[in-house]
Amino acid sequence: VTPALSNLVLSAGSLSPAFAGTTTSYALTVPGTTTSTTVTPTNAQTSGGPITITVNAVAVASGAASSAIALNPGDNTITVVVNPVGAGTATTYTVTVTRCAVTALAKAVTVQLGANGTATLAAATVNNGSTASCGFATGGGLSVSPSSFTCANLANLGANTVTLTVTDVFNNTSMATAMVTVIAPPAATISSLSPTSAAAGDGSRMPSGPSISL
Repeated sequence: VTPALSNLVLSAGSLSPAFAGTTTSYALTVPGTTTSTTVTPTNAQTSGGPITITVNAVAVASGAASSAIALNPGDNTITVVVNPVGAGTATTYTVTVTRCAVTALAKAVTVQLGANGTATLAAATVNNGSTASCGFATGGGLSVSPSSFTCANLANLGANTVTLTVTDVFNNTSMATAMVTVIAPPAATISSLSPTSAAAGDGSRMPSGPSISL
């Protein structure tokens, strides 16, 4: 009889696809706050002698939970092996548990106030390749604070520290700070003034130049 499981349960969540004894590969995605899981394998064979089941090479009784298995950010592979009674080939089940990881990366930028004396900083401007392994939250998952600057607040001019926050689909967050240098609005343009000839008969006179004696 080919060894198999009748059920496989992880405390961290539900398997995908749903468990079936003949399916040996599964996946599970968990929030970043989930740092461990237990595994409960149940043997499908009820006769013929004791079956040895191991979870990550540690023996576990059928129907009992394993010790807690630490989950690192990213992918974690859990291997469940069901050994046959006597001679035969073991059956191996593999579960890949993805613990979401969010990493905020920010960069320094320079922002110039507009002609109206204000400027708005977009989160994407300071983003420096932030990642969210399980996907960014709806709307892009990026926010920055503060995001507006004005010359009415003289403290805004020069160096300002802003915080970039990255949020994933499970609301896990990561933050990074960046230096934003705010500079004054562009200087006003002064138009050149040209002398205008007096209109005939308006009574105006152009100044005469100095007389030169030869």
